[in-house]
Amino acid sequence: MHNDTCYHAILMIGQFIYALQGGKYDVNKTALMITQTESGCRASNYIYLLRKALKKAGFPQVPVIALNLLGLEKNNGFKFNYPNG
Repeated sequence: MHNDTCYHAILMIGQFIYALQGGKYDVNKTALMITQTESGCRASNYIYLLRKALKKAGFPQVPVIALNLLGLEKNNGFKFNYPNG
């Protein structure tokens, strides 16, 4: 992470990495899920930053699932079902 990265992204990504490094979770059976905004906000880039950080930290096998309603990210093998209302 660098100085231009949103403070919230730094905290969130740092907490994910810290949790994975703690040894409490089987990183080969763990996935991370975060929400994704549907706008031009920097928060739309959190997923890219998280995937890049996971690779650098030695966890390239950990998938990141994007929770958004517009289908911005394709989550292969993972389907969201929500009621129409």
